Amino acid sequence: MAERRTGPPDATALTALQTWMQHAIVSPRHPVTPAADVLAGTAGLSAEHRLGIYRHGYRRRLLEAMHALYPVLGSLLGAEVFEELALGHVEARPSRSPNLSHLGAGFADHLAAHRPDPEEPPEPWVRIIIDLARYENAFAEVYDGPGTEEDDGGRPGEPGGP
Repeated sequence: MAERRTGPPDATALTALQTWMQHAIVSPRHPVTPAADVLAGTAGLSAEHRLGIYRHGYRRRLLEAMHALYPVLGSLLGAEVFEELALGHVEARPSRSPNLSHLGAGFADHLAAHRPDPEEPPEPWVRIIIDLARYENAFAEVYDGPGTEEDDGGRPGEPGGP
């Protein structure tokens, strides 16, 4: 049994544990250290299963964000296909931003790079899907981008407006 510490936690050990946990959740296909070597299991749940709960929750939140960013594309493709493509994107290009509105950056490029007919010119339906992803991403960028809230001008017809 591990010795119980009574003093302040070791900052280096905590940082290492947090880094391992983030990597284990964000990059589950590339484990550095098995969960059982880091986490405690219980009689009901193994360490790997307990970590899997966090992995599942994290991935579901990312998929919810991708559905919010690409509602039409998600509807067009159906949940199963859309989520497979979206997970491929977020696994290939993990977000470096705390803002989930940036999660879809590069999604259209990911779709273009992983299209079903990479050796042939894309069929019209494939181009439509890629273009729709570009459109929805542009819409999200404009919607969440900087606005005129900080300007002195208001809307046309309002005091202070043009």
